[in-house]
Amino acid sequence: MRRFLNPKVHPRARELFRSHLANRSFAALLFEYVCLLALLSVIGAGVEALLRSPADPSALIHQSLAHFAFLVGGEAPASAQGALWGFLRLLLHTVLLGGLVFKLLLTRQVFVFRHKVSIFYDAQQRAWMLAIRLYNASRLQVRDASFAAYLRVPFVRDGEQLIRNPPLTIATPKNKWHFALPFVPYTVKLRLEDTDVLCHPEGPQLVAIQGTQVRPENFDPAGETFLVLCVEGRCPQTGQNISESFWARMTDAHEKSRLSWGRPAGVQTTPGKKPRSTGSKPKSWKGWPEFEKNRRGQCLGYVLGYGSLVDPADTWRLLCGFDLMHEKPVWHELSGFRLTWNVAMDNSADLSDYKYYVEPGSEVRPDVCITYLNLEPDKAATTCGLAVPVCAALLEHLDQRERNYQRTEVGRMARQGGAVPIWAYLAKEESRARFEKAAACGKAVIVQSYREKVESGYAAHGEQRLAQYRQAAKHSLRVLDLELRRTRSA
Repeated sequence: MRRFLNPKVHPRARELFRSHLANRSFAALLFEYVCLLALLSVIGAGVEALLRSPADPSALIHQSLAHFAFLVGGEAPASAQGALWGFLRLLLHTVLLGGLVFKLLLTRQVFVFRHKVSIFYDAQQRAWMLAIRLYNASRLQVRDASFAAYLRVPFVRDGEQLIRNPPLTIATPKNKWHFALPFVPYTVKLRLEDTDVLCHPEGPQLVAIQGTQVRPENFDPAGETFLVLCVEGRCPQTGQNISESFWARMTDAHEKSRLSWGRPAGVQTTPGKKPRSTGSKPKSWKGWPEFEKNRRGQCLGYVLGYGSLVDPADTWRLLCGFDLMHEKPVWHELSGFRLTWNVAMDNSADLSDYKYYVEPGSEVRPDVCITYLNLEPDKAATTCGLAVPVCAALLEHLDQRERNYQRTEVGRMARQGGAVPIWAYLAKEESRARFEKAAACGKAVIVQSYREKVESGYAAHGEQRLAQYRQAAKHSLRVLDLELRRTRSA
């Protein structure tokens, strides 16, 4: 023990007391404080009783109370009859004194973190994002709060249990919180890599964070993987630095309950007319129910996906990015249409905020027309597609994305509260004419990556779906290996 407490041997020995204070509850510290004073009082009274000649054991209780009173600055009871009431009075003084001492010594927890980590897709940045929410639950003002994130992964190597703590990159400008005012929420975001999220027909799955596997091959089953967010700032009111952390368990048996797929719900705060008055009054503040919730978009109907939208990755990116994770896509059989390749995009044309293709390893644009799938009216045909729920914002996004198509209502689907429309994106006349002209001169081609994406999308839903697609989407067009590029907004 002596060796352990020697600062020259153990560099953290001087922090043992503060560490003990930080890891005990306020009630436990008060209890330990009272017990320590009582123990010291009994020891002091016992020593006095032994030194007396002759020893007087009957005076032990009275002397203990006297020592206790001395330690807390109170008065000992004058008689044995008042010993009980005197002890209670001294105990009250002790609790009040202990409360004052610990109030001064201990820094209360300033930040409250949302229990669940949110994962959503940002359509503007075209990336999956991980979000951690917090707010300042005190009346303190925290300045220049900075964040650092780590993924704590236990693993086994050569029979030895080890821990890997790779740092994570926080998306700017969310890595700095200049004014952490009371009761104002803040969201820290981490940009994920495309391979961090695997999308299955039944839903998305988080398998890594910025390339680090949550459960690597050499994962130690005796441990758990934690996502750790550290926040540090300074409080001008107290002159102290604040350092807190949030630990989210990522690999326990209930890991699904630790993740929340979708964008965090918006929280309304009081703007405030005076400096530093933003937020809410602590007396009336009950906590926001929305703080733990995600946004929920209103389903207006369904869009029938038959091309890239069948791919689970594309489906769940849209649902997760437009607040529709509470809805589920379903397969729908559509009569009167057949699947065909007869929509073309001129690859040589420059369109604002759109796409084009180049040859691999260069920026050369081939003078071709890129061909896509379409639903062509055919009374004798029947086709199947994935009916994806949509809201107003998602419809607007798809209308912008599918520029070569016209959104057309092709049916209705029953829902609770009444039937809703089913839309399909059908080729515009100019898009079909562009294909026919390109096909006549041999310039109509299919991009290999697009064809593979559509096939893998159908395959993810089963061999039967893939076989139906291959039977319906036969073609004789050239397939080229081209790389996708995007133009910026004008």
